[in-house]
Amino acid sequence: MDGMSALVVIIGAVGLITLLIMRTKTYRERLRFQARAMDRHMRTTNIRDDVRQDILDLLIRGDRLAAIQYAHEQTHLDLLEARTLVDDIEKALKKHDQTQGASSDGH
Repeated sequence: MDGMSALVVIIGAVGLITLLIMRTKTYRERLRFQARAMDRHMRTTNIRDDVRQDILDLLIRGDRLAAIQYAHEQTHLDLLEARTLVDDIEKALKKHDQTQGASSDGH
């Protein structure tokens, strides 16, 4: 193997190693993102029923900000996660109201 061939092999190996390192970094970042998403999901699904009901009651009264603050205080979620929790409960409430309205329209 002459010097030029060895140089080509070395450059190719360095390029391949660089590519593998970049892909590994991308996979690690994606894994971290998924782990954070799973952690958020677990924290928002393991809410006590009484806390969920209190949040629902606040939403029914139209006090969305109080619902977010209450969720934040009771669950120790950060404010963004507490808002997401309240949004999810609010969506479920609206969906429930729509299905109730549709079933009463059918009778």
